[in-house]
Amino acid sequence: DGLRHSNLIQPDGHARYAVDDNRTNRPYMRIAMGVDSRIGSVDVECGLELSIDSRRAFKQMDDLLGGDHVLNVDYYIRDDATFSTMLDNDLRNPGRRVYQGDRYGYDYRLTRSCAAIYATAEWRNESMTFGLGARVAAELSWRRGYYEKESFEGAASYGRSAVVKSSPAYIAAVWHYDLGQHDLTCSLLLRGRSPEVGDMFLRPEYNNRIVGNARLESLYAAELSYSFMSQRFNLRASLYAH
Repeated sequence: DGLRHSNLIQPDGHARYAVDDNRTNRPYMRIAMGVDSRIGSVDVECGLELSIDSRRAFKQMDDLLGGDHVLNVDYYIRDDATFSTMLDNDLRNPGRRVYQGDRYGYDYRLTRSCAAIYATAEWRNESMTFGLGARVAAELSWRRGYYEKESFEGAASYGRSAVVKSSPAYIAAVWHYDLGQHDLTCSLLLRGRSPEVGDMFLRPEYNNRIVGNARLESLYAAELSYSFMSQRFNLRASLYAH
């Protein structure tokens, strides 16, 4: 009630207090096709994947708490010694009044497109199985700003950023040996994964600037496990490194 009262007595209708919401719309599309075959005693599968992940993030005014409007300016840097005169969130619509339900603050899209090929092969006999899998991809990531920030004018915040290219990949192998009550399995994984798109930009809410030295996250993993099964008890022991 106190917040609403403060808003109602403002002579210009500008709300001193408001409730906003950080929202994200994330459409995702993936197309994949694969073929599998048996070559001698080896089962082989390979395929192609195409995908696009596009996330649009924006701030929306949910409740003005009895006030009439706020301005689409950056209140967080209003008193900053460096950016004190750079207030507008959108230079292409300066001084815009924001009403309940309107977008304001920031509005941008992060997009990643990916093309990948993969293949797996598995060989088995009565007591032993060996499998091998690999995947290689080419990814393109970029940001598109829908507001031209006064603190980062022009292409520094508006429009499409430079495109970040990455080539994530992995290779995995597993060996399994079954000898009656005894069972032994060994597996290995090597993987390089791209950072999240938002982590590739210095401050995606504000600008198109790409962080320096962005690189793949590396993962190395191995596991060795042994199990023994009988009618009275089961035993399983594993050793792994990650």
